Amino acid sequence: MEAVCGLIGIRIYRRPLPESLSAAVMSIGVDAFVIAVNNSHGPGRRRFSVAHELGHAVLRHAAGYYLEYAVEDHWEPPNYSYFDEREANAFAAALLMDERWVREDFAAGMRDVKELADRYAVSSAAMGFRLTNLGLN
Repeated sequence: MEAVCGLIGIRIYRRPLPESLSAAVMSIGVDAFVIAVNNSHGPGRRRFSVAHELGHAVLRHAAGYYLEYAVEDHWEPPNYSYFDEREANAFAAALLMDERWVREDFAAGMRDVKELADRYAVSSAAMGFRLTNLGLN
């Protein structure tokens, strides 16, 4: 994700953040963004969180910043949009777990969520959601 973000000029900062906060994207000018990602989260979680935040930037979601939470919270940050969050998740899933490749792997007999998650360098939770959304579970 560092290489992808670097190609389009988005810097990624690994920082200590509250445990419930996975990442945040902030607009710092016209078409300029930075992403902060929680350095205490696992590599698969960080990778998906950065892809999710990149989705907000690429899809031009209206808020000046977005926050990605690791756990359910009853508080919704200002400018929260359920549609934007779903769209950013779909963007990240498509970027990191290409539908064609996942379907090919599944058809070839790779059915173990952990094995697939390791193959695509994402968390087991992210791969589980991807398989469900592709109707492969």
